[in-house]
Amino acid sequence: MPALLCRLLALAGGSGKADDDPVRNALNLIRDNLTNPNLNVNFLADQLGLHRSTLVELFKRHLRHTPGQAIRDRRRLAAETLLRGTALSIGEIANRCGMPDESSFCRFFQRLCGMTPMQFRSRNKP
Repeated sequence: MPALLCRLLALAGGSGKADDDPVRNALNLIRDNLTNPNLNVNFLADQLGLHRSTLVELFKRHLRHTPGQAIRDRRRLAAETLLRGTALSIGEIANRCGMPDESSFCRFFQRLCGMTPMQFRSRNKP
């Protein structure tokens, strides 16, 4: 999983002709729209002028996972960073991660991390 995140971050922040690379453009859109609760694969495809299935195939070919997984990974990483490094409320962290409400965020986080946001925060105190 960490290797995947490194690849994602490298692609999102690397140099080169971003306009010619829809995967890089999608990763940049994910980064720039992380707080948007409407951020999903359809949103990315619409913004890039691609069919959803084309975008999914490009991600699978270049990154070996789907754009949906990239969105979830980026939101999880942002949540972990905010839980570790801030005293923000769970509701505020949910908003900053593009979750529609605190309850949805807690379910999302527990499904991906195997613990609640509060458990994660208490186990990762500085």
